[in-house]
Amino acid sequence: MRKKVSIWESFPKLKTLLPDKFPKHILIIPDGNGRWAERIHKHAIVGHQKGYIVLQKALRALQDLPIETVSIWGFSADNWKRPNDEIKGLMKLFERGIKDVKMELMQKNFRFIHLGRKDRIPNSLRKVIEDTEKSTKNNKKIFCVAIDFGGTDQEFRMMQEIQKMPKDTKINQELIEKLRDGGGIVKPA
Repeated sequence: MRKKVSIWESFPKLKTLLPDKFPKHILIIPDGNGRWAERIHKHAIVGHQKGYIVLQKALRALQDLPIETVSIWGFSADNWKRPNDEIKGLMKLFERGIKDVKMELMQKNFRFIHLGRKDRIPNSLRKVIEDTEKSTKNNKKIFCVAIDFGGTDQEFRMMQEIQKMPKDTKINQELIEKLRDGGGIVKPA
Protein backbone atom coordinates (compact mmCIF):
# COMPACT_ATOMS: atom_id res chain seq x y z
CA MET A 1 0.00 0.00 0.00
CA ARG A 2 1.29 3.47 -0.90
CA LYS A 3 2.15 5.90 1.86
CA LYS A 4 -0.19 8.90 1.85
CA VAL A 5 1.82 11.98 0.95
CA SER A 6 0.52 15.51 1.44
CA ILE A 7 0.63 18.07 -1.34
CA TRP A 8 3.30 19.91 0.67
CA GLU A 9 5.51 16.80 0.63
CA SER A 10 4.89 16.16 -3.05
CA PHE A 11 5.62 19.76 -4.02
CA PRO A 12 7.90 21.29 -1.36
CA LYS A 13 8.34 24.54 -3.35
CA LEU A 14 4.68 25.37 -2.62
CA LYS A 15 5.74 26.13 0.96
CA THR A 16 7.90 28.97 -0.31
CA LEU A 17 5.02 30.72 -2.09
CA LEU A 18 3.21 33.49 -0.33
CA PRO A 19 -0.59 33.12 -0.19
CA ASP A 20 -1.02 36.05 -2.61
CA LYS A 21 0.95 34.11 -5.26
CA PHE A 22 -1.63 31.32 -5.43
CA PRO A 23 -4.48 31.60 -7.90
CA LYS A 24 -7.77 32.66 -6.33
CA HIS A 25 -9.79 30.34 -8.57
CA ILE A 26 -8.89 26.95 -10.04
CA LEU A 27 -11.04 25.33 -12.73
CA ILE A 28 -10.71 21.61 -13.40
CA ILE A 29 -12.12 20.25 -16.65
CA PRO A 30 -11.98 16.45 -16.61
CA ASP A 31 -11.57 15.39 -20.22
CA GLY A 32 -10.74 12.14 -21.98
CA ASN A 33 -11.98 9.69 -19.34
CA GLY A 34 -14.50 8.09 -21.70
CA ARG A 35 -11.98 7.90 -24.56
CA TRP A 36 -9.43 6.30 -22.21
CA ALA A 37 -11.97 3.62 -21.22
CA GLU A 38 -12.82 2.92 -24.86
CA ARG A 39 -9.12 2.50 -25.70
CA ILE A 40 -8.91 -0.30 -23.12
CA HIS A 41 -12.22 -1.76 -24.40
CA LYS A 42 -14.32 -0.71 -21.42
CA HIS A 43 -17.56 1.26 -21.25
CA ALA A 44 -17.06 5.04 -21.05
CA ILE A 45 -18.56 5.15 -17.54
CA VAL A 46 -15.60 3.06 -16.29
CA GLY A 47 -13.35 5.91 -17.39
CA HIS A 48 -15.56 8.47 -15.67
CA GLN A 49 -15.45 6.43 -12.45
CA LYS A 50 -11.64 6.29 -12.59
CA GLY A 51 -11.56 10.02 -13.30
CA TYR A 52 -13.76 10.61 -10.25
CA ILE A 53 -11.22 8.81 -8.04
CA VAL A 54 -8.37 10.96 -9.41
CA LEU A 55 -10.51 14.08 -8.99
CA GLN A 56 -11.21 13.23 -5.33
CA LYS A 57 -7.46 13.04 -4.64
CA ALA A 58 -6.81 16.33 -6.43
CA LEU A 59 -9.58 18.10 -4.53
CA ARG A 60 -8.28 16.88 -1.18
CA ALA A 61 -4.83 18.21 -2.07
CA LEU A 62 -6.25 21.58 -3.15
CA GLN A 63 -8.12 22.00 0.15
CA ASP A 64 -4.80 22.58 1.90
CA LEU A 65 -3.87 25.47 -0.39
CA PRO A 66 -4.92 29.12 0.02
CA ILE A 67 -7.33 28.96 -2.92
CA GLU A 68 -10.74 30.63 -2.51
CA THR A 69 -12.67 28.91 -5.32
CA VAL A 70 -12.40 25.46 -6.86
CA SER A 71 -14.62 24.71 -9.86
CA ILE A 72 -15.21 21.52 -11.78
CA TRP A 73 -16.84 21.51 -15.18
CA GLY A 74 -18.46 18.10 -15.01
CA PHE A 75 -21.06 18.11 -17.79
CA SER A 76 -21.43 20.60 -20.62
CA ALA A 77 -24.82 21.55 -22.02
CA ASP A 78 -23.54 19.89 -25.22
CA ASN A 79 -22.94 16.56 -23.43
CA TRP A 80 -26.61 15.60 -23.81
CA LYS A 81 -25.56 14.29 -27.25
CA ARG A 82 -23.70 11.41 -25.57
CA PRO A 83 -25.21 7.89 -25.41
CA ASN A 84 -28.12 7.68 -22.97
CA ASP A 85 -26.51 5.01 -20.76
CA GLU A 86 -23.38 7.15 -20.39
CA ILE A 87 -25.49 10.17 -19.42
CA LYS A 88 -27.41 8.14 -16.83
CA GLY A 89 -24.13 6.82 -15.41
CA LEU A 90 -22.67 10.32 -15.19
CA MET A 91 -25.75 11.70 -13.43
CA LYS A 92 -25.56 8.90 -10.85
CA LEU A 93 -21.84 9.58 -10.42
CA PHE A 94 -22.50 13.31 -9.85
CA GLU A 95 -25.19 12.50 -7.30
CA ARG A 96 -22.92 10.08 -5.42
CA GLY A 97 -19.98 12.47 -5.65
CA ILE A 98 -21.88 15.43 -4.22
CA LYS A 99 -23.22 13.27 -1.39
CA ASP A 100 -19.66 12.00 -0.73
CA VAL A 101 -18.15 15.49 -0.39
CA LYS A 102 -20.94 17.23 1.52
CA MET A 103 -19.54 16.66 5.03
CA GLU A 104 -16.03 17.48 3.90
CA LEU A 105 -17.25 20.74 2.39
CA MET A 106 -18.84 21.63 5.71
CA GLN A 107 -15.67 20.78 7.65
CA LYS A 108 -13.38 22.70 5.28
CA ASN A 109 -15.68 25.77 5.10
CA PHE A 110 -16.59 25.38 1.40
CA ARG A 111 -19.87 26.63 -0.01
CA PHE A 112 -21.28 24.39 -2.73
CA ILE A 113 -22.61 26.15 -5.83
CA HIS A 114 -24.09 24.48 -8.89
CA LEU A 115 -23.61 26.19 -12.23
CA GLY A 116 -25.95 25.23 -15.04
CA ARG A 117 -29.52 24.25 -15.65
CA LYS A 118 -31.50 22.37 -13.05
CA ASP A 119 -34.54 21.73 -15.24
CA ARG A 120 -32.95 18.99 -17.39
CA ILE A 121 -31.08 16.96 -14.77
CA PRO A 122 -32.73 14.07 -12.86
CA ASN A 123 -34.89 15.11 -9.89
CA SER A 124 -32.81 13.05 -7.46
CA LEU A 125 -29.62 14.89 -8.51
CA ARG A 126 -31.39 18.26 -8.38
CA LYS A 127 -32.53 17.55 -4.82
CA VAL A 128 -29.00 16.57 -3.73
CA ILE A 129 -27.63 19.76 -5.32
CA GLU A 130 -30.25 21.98 -3.68
CA ASP A 131 -29.78 20.31 -0.28
CA THR A 132 -25.99 20.70 -0.46
CA GLU A 133 -26.28 24.34 -1.57
CA LYS A 134 -28.61 25.06 1.34
CA SER A 135 -26.46 23.20 3.91
CA THR A 136 -23.26 25.00 2.91
CA LYS A 137 -24.60 28.49 2.08
CA ASN A 138 -22.86 30.20 5.02
CA ASN A 139 -19.39 28.82 4.28
CA LYS A 140 -16.69 31.19 3.01
CA LYS A 141 -14.68 29.33 0.33
CA ILE A 142 -16.42 28.18 -2.84
CA PHE A 143 -16.68 24.76 -4.47
CA CYS A 144 -18.50 24.88 -7.83
CA VAL A 145 -19.71 22.05 -9.97
CA ALA A 146 -20.93 22.84 -13.47
CA ILE A 147 -23.52 20.27 -14.56
CA ASP A 148 -25.52 20.99 -17.71
CA PHE A 149 -23.63 24.26 -18.11
CA GLY A 150 -22.64 26.18 -21.20
CA GLY A 151 -21.67 29.82 -21.59
CA THR A 152 -23.95 30.42 -24.56
CA ASP A 153 -26.83 28.64 -22.83
CA GLN A 154 -26.32 30.77 -19.72
CA GLU A 155 -26.29 33.97 -21.80
CA PHE A 156 -29.49 32.89 -23.58
CA ARG A 157 -31.25 32.22 -20.26
CA MET A 158 -30.05 35.59 -18.92
CA MET A 159 -31.47 37.36 -21.98
CA GLN A 160 -34.80 35.56 -21.50
CA GLU A 161 -34.93 36.84 -17.91
CA ILE A 162 -34.10 40.40 -19.02
CA GLN A 163 -36.91 40.27 -21.61
CA LYS A 164 -39.41 39.49 -18.82
CA MET A 165 -38.38 42.60 -16.85
CA PRO A 166 -40.13 45.98 -17.08
CA LYS A 167 -38.89 48.13 -19.98
CA ASP A 168 -37.37 50.72 -17.61
CA THR A 169 -35.16 48.14 -15.84
CA LYS A 170 -31.60 49.43 -15.66
CA ILE A 171 -29.29 46.84 -17.16
CA ASN A 172 -25.93 47.12 -15.44
CA GLN A 173 -23.07 44.94 -14.23
CA GLU A 174 -24.84 44.23 -10.92
CA LEU A 175 -27.93 42.89 -12.69
CA ILE A 176 -25.85 40.78 -15.08
CA GLU A 177 -23.93 39.23 -12.16
CA LYS A 178 -27.18 38.50 -10.31
CA LEU A 179 -28.59 36.68 -13.37
CA ARG A 180 -25.53 34.46 -13.83
CA ASP A 181 -25.67 30.88 -12.63
CA GLY A 182 -24.60 30.96 -9.00
CA GLY A 183 -26.08 34.45 -8.60
CA GLY A 184 -22.80 36.20 -9.40
CA ILE A 185 -20.96 34.62 -6.47
CA VAL A 186 -18.65 32.80 -8.86
CA LYS A 187 -16.88 35.24 -11.16
CA PRO A 188 -16.45 34.15 -14.80
CA ALA A 189 -12.95 33.21 -15.86
